[in-house]
Amino acid sequence: MLLNGIPLFDDKNSVFHFLLGFWTYLLGNVGLLLLAFFLVYEAREQENVYNKLGDMLEFAIGFILCGFIFLTLTFI
Repeated sequence: MLLNGIPLFDDKNSVFHFLLGFWTYLLGNVGLLLLAFFLVYEAREQENVYNKLGDMLEFAIGFILCGFIFLTLTFI
């Protein structure tokens, strides 16, 4: 899927990026280590800028979706 030229969920690592964002939200303060790991990984990865942005958006989608799920569960 493309979002203004930024590829989203285009390879098998996309699921990993999504799940890493999901787990980062779940782990709270320990999740900051996961976030740091992910940012270093993305900085060192040899990809073009659009693929890196796509990877970061996949991470953010996982993080935000997890937040929405737990936010709605608190109101049930």
